[in-house]
Amino acid sequence: MAEDGRPIDERLVRVVDFREVQQEVQEVVDAAVEGPTPLGGIERFALCEAAHNSYAVVLTSERRLYGNFLLIKGVVPPDA
Repeated sequence: MAEDGRPIDERLVRVVDFREVQQEVQEVVDAAVEGPTPLGGIERFALCEAAHNSYAVVLTSERRLYGNFLLIKGVVPPDA
């Protein structure tokens, strides 16, 4: 319940949680690659399938909703 007694719409709370978690991850990614790098979205069941087919899954102590991220390792070519 909100302070004024109205029920809180749980869907709005989840959106706020998602944006907070995404912003934190965005900051870490941007710092690691030394510049802005856009994050993309993936549908829930596609994320589950990708995790099922992945090489490794890292389990953290993150307890917030929407704290799942899929990181894809790419190949970095040598300097020419």
